[in-house]
Amino acid sequence: MPLGPEEKIKREWQAYAVGAPHGLTPVPLWRAERILICAYVDGVPLKKEAERNGTYLDVAAAALPHIARLHRLGVTHLDMSLSNILAEETGRRVFVDFEYGPAAGLTFEQQCLHDYLRLLESVWKFLDPPQRGRVGRVWDEALRAHAPDQVRAAEIAPLRPALTRILAAPEMRVFWKGL
Repeated sequence: MPLGPEEKIKREWQAYAVGAPHGLTPVPLWRAERILICAYVDGVPLKKEAERNGTYLDVAAAALPHIARLHRLGVTHLDMSLSNILAEETGRRVFVDFEYGPAAGLTFEQQCLHDYLRLLESVWKFLDPPQRGRVGRVWDEALRAHAPDQVRAAEIAPLRPALTRILAAPEMRVFWKGL
């Protein structure tokens, strides 16, 4: 859900304050009601890597262990995309732009599941037919490896409005049955 300016800054500050000591977010430096300043991150969005190599699915799946680390800290993103994950040359992944809040009634597990599925939703349009053909297997393996059972078992119905592409994709039928 979109947040108002003050709520947005508060949510971002909280996410950065929790994630920065673990190298998962920029270091927050200063904030006021409607502005936030963080330390510089020398990284590029993962979307650029995926564009260069044409490997959107693999780049997205490789981000799942980093997302799981963020979740273990009690932080969800809620607008997960390759554009909001910066890659540093060191291999570190840094999450930015925590500008959305959860819809009313979503559990933490549903928010985590949303992050994983929203990332897939955001890259779906870039996948060619061979990548789409293997997405169910790749994503299922990645989720099983990194998302706890209670996250994979979370009720998906409230998340449906944000997942229209992957919910309608015939290539995903087997994946949905296993989730």
